[in-house]
Amino acid sequence: MKKLMEWVANFDLDERGEMPIGPLLIIALIVLPLVFLLITFRDKIREYLVTQGNEVVEAGETDNQSGF
Repeated sequence: MKKLMEWVANFDLDERGEMPIGPLLIIALIVLPLVFLLITFRDKIREYLVTQGNEVVEAGETDNQSGF
């Protein structure tokens, strides 16, 4: 029991590998809402990207017909 109490007391003093929590919180505040939005609107995002991709392909086909 004494060893356990010493380990618990020393656990709080051990600072090896300590990482500042501020940058992690900032990253989480940015990434988590973006992930939520991507999951929520994934169908609309996919539809938009497919539409835009088709427009780019169609524009490329008309450019190829001009001889370039």
